[in-house]
Amino acid sequence: MWVVSGGLVSDIESVADGLPDGRALITIEQGQIVSVRIVGDNEHVASLAALLDIAKLAGYEIVNSGNKPYN
Repeated sequence: MWVVSGGLVSDIESVADGLPDGRALITIEQGQIVSVRIVGDNEHVASLAALLDIAKLAGYEIVNSGNKPYN
């Protein structure tokens, strides 16, 4: 489901027409597409929170520079 303002879906569709099959990162600022980048087969995309959660599940303890554990 798309939430549309200012023709954003048509902009994305026109960008998608020129891309190869695969995954792409599309950066949008103030309703405008400002960059598009193909995600390589050896790359993974996640938020910082998700990355830290995955590391914790794998048994790592994440600490900041003051040696305080990430909650």
